[in-house]
Amino acid sequence: KGLRWQRGIGKPSKLIDGSTAWDSIIVDITEEKKTELNLKEKTKYLTILSEVNQELINYKDWDSSINKIFRLIGESMNVDRVYFFKYFYEEGIEKMKHIFEWCSAKTFPQIDDPQLQNLPSSHIPSITESMHKNKAYHAKISDMPESDEKTLFKESGIKSIYNIPVKVRQKLFGLLGFDDCTKEREWSDQEISFLATIAQNISIAYESHVAELKLIKEVKAREAILESIKDGFFSINENWTINYWNEEAER
Repeated sequence: KGLRWQRGIGKPSKLIDGSTAWDSIIVDITEEKKTELNLKEKTKYLTILSEVNQELINYKDWDSSINKIFRLIGESMNVDRVYFFKYFYEEGIEKMKHIFEWCSAKTFPQIDDPQLQNLPSSHIPSITESMHKNKAYHAKISDMPESDEKTLFKESGIKSIYNIPVKVRQKLFGLLGFDDCTKEREWSDQEISFLATIAQNISIAYESHVAELKLIKEVKAREAILESIKDGFFSINENWTINYWNEEAER
């Protein structure tokens, strides 16, 4: 059942009448071929994962790095959209904001859609339920029961969807999503494992990014206070080396 691979092995021999006969056997190599393709796919995703990790470690601009990472993922997986929604609350209602997106040349971007910048999570109940249970959500849109949720996906041109929760400090922060607008697809074990690792690594990197921004903010606040001092001021470290002075100290 399904696609099978076969290899033919044969040896020609000349017959008395001048024609050629073949002594051949046909060998089913389906399992061998599946193993070969799985290994090739795994190697591809490990290579992409290495590039993604390097980008997360060495980024200079967070937004630019995320956009680059989404392009790498989208092209390697042959999907049409890669995106991130952030959860937030407004007047006690859980909502979602479309923050990052990459899309292929075959489809249209959605990040500028006002509806997706302030979307109540209740509008996509299947996904919301899975995200709060810390589970991935995937579906072929044609298999979904008729609903406003299905209509929203169809209007977006989606044929297959895969969403993964992203947690920060053990709390649901957002979702990482992948749309195939070209065909209905079954997500392979290799793809699922790859995407789960990507989501986890982005989560860890974002926590570090937030901590870095907080530190920068605190340093700037401290410097603003010190610069407001009208007298000269300097600080020294444990080795009695001056490591900071304000403008007044330079006069």
